[in-house]
Amino acid sequence: MKLNMKILGLLLISCAAFVIADYAQTTIYFAVPSTTSFTNAYLDGGTNSSGSFPPSIVGASYYFNSSTGYSELIQPCIGGTAWGSGTTTCQSGVARPAIITTNTGTVAQDFWYEYNTGIPTGWLTCINGTKRLTADSTVVKSTCLMGDLNATGWAKVGLAVAAGKAINVTIYANASGAAGGTNSVTLYTNSTT
Repeated sequence: MKLNMKILGLLLISCAAFVIADYAQTTIYFAVPSTTSFTNAYLDGGTNSSGSFPPSIVGASYYFNSSTGYSELIQPCIGGTAWGSGTTTCQSGVARPAIITTNTGTVAQDFWYEYNTGIPTGWLTCINGTKRLTADSTVVKSTCLMGDLNATGWAKVGLAVAAGKAINVTIYANASGAAGGTNSVTLYTNSTT
């Protein structure tokens, strides 16, 4: 007990000396500009990057082809012409996605997709985002709900994709009584933090 009292006394004396000591402080900041930017890579090897809206650089052209007007889970093809003649490459699920969106900014970003106008009657499309590599991003959508990609609201695909990381973006279409002919819409990509 006597030893404990001596130690306690020494601690109190040393604490008192510390409390009386003068000190100064300064603040140190670690700064990296918060930038939001991204790049889309397409099946044809082309890319385009974020910028002003609407984008001045247009990405690849994709075709959803249905020979009968009744088809499910059609994957888009790039190149060639309508109805699949001369197509060069088609999406093959997440192994070969239609778009790879890479966060080229310095902060985590959510990625959103929307058409500029309504798609033709008889068509429904969906969009899905999956991890590009382990720990790249959180998978937001585990299923593709037909009709979730449209011109009336942005479909959120990538949630908090870290800087330098990417997501695979797959697009599917169902045709149910789609009329003959070829129509087109523009798909926009947007990011938020």
